[in-house]
Amino acid sequence: MPGIAQGLSFADGRAREGDGVIALGYPNGMPLSSFQGHVVGLNRSVTIAEQPLTGLLQYDASVMPGNSGGPVVTEDGKVVGMTDAGIKGTDAQNLAVTGFAPQITAWVAQPLVRSLTSCSVESSIEIRSQHAEASGIARAIDDWLSGGNKGFVRLSGAELARVGTEVAYEQSMADVERTNAVLLPSVEWKTETVDVAEVTYQESTYAACLIKDERLTLSTSMGYWTISDVATVSSKPC
Repeated sequence: MPGIAQGLSFADGRAREGDGVIALGYPNGMPLSSFQGHVVGLNRSVTIAEQPLTGLLQYDASVMPGNSGGPVVTEDGKVVGMTDAGIKGTDAQNLAVTGFAPQITAWVAQPLVRSLTSCSVESSIEIRSQHAEASGIARAIDDWLSGGNKGFVRLSGAELARVGTEVAYEQSMADVERTNAVLLPSVEWKTETVDVAEVTYQESTYAACLIKDERLTLSTSMGYWTISDVATVSSKPC
């Protein structure tokens, strides 16, 4: 009926190599866009952030950051996957997770509603941004704030060079506790693989307690965000 939104439905069977597909999403925070391509592989496996993913659908539509989490549909509009990762510099290595229809169907039947302006990732960082990549960026910042190995693997570029070795980084963070983190609304797209975000948090050590406001440059590869530069906007006592 006119004026009533219609949701997508799942395909009855699995996709096949050569099938035409369309990837939907919000590339780089832009409006909803579609990218056409073909299925080029099935049952692919990859490890991202030490987490193995299997049963992935590989396709060659030209996607970019912001498509993550968006549906991959057949030419007649049936969902066969959800974009999860891609390899920079090639369109043939985009990967979508499959087999999630039961979970989505269960959620539609009994949805868990969260605020669009304030939600959490692993219950430790408040998200105030509505940027398309805010959730993934918040997860990276959350790992970084935790210190230790989790924080170290989230570093890249100039920030990785600054902290030195993993051992040196863990030693420098041994007595540091970071809490009350908030991802501010001002997440900005810079390039296809680079975003800038601002975060505030409380940092406590034996010597002092500070409230820090920092501007972070983040880079993404295979859907995995790392922090390549940290610039302090302000720092004041708690």
